Amino acid sequence: MEKNFLIGIPGVNYFMIAFKVPFAQILSSPNGALMMEKMLRKYVVPELRGDNILLNTNVPEYILTSAGLNKWQYVKPISSTVSPKKKRRGNHP
Repeated sequence: MEKNFLIGIPGVNYFMIAFKVPFAQILSSPNGALMMEKMLRKYVVPELRGDNILLNTNVPEYILTSAGLNKWQYVKPISSTVSPKKKRRGNHP
């Protein structure tokens, strides 16, 4: 989910819309929230038909609602913010 929107029916099936840049990196940029909102409108909203919902929990809820998603169209986010993963030092896998 770091670079993908997951869309589908919980516990049944899903598909991914993949991006090259992690969402945390996008959101940390000055216009990140606006960029994410545009991505949701362009790629996710058209796929939310039938029982499909957005399964990501790493997109802040205020961005989901500003992109036009209703509460029944997404899984409740874990956090209102997204922070980038910390890089490991040394020879850790």
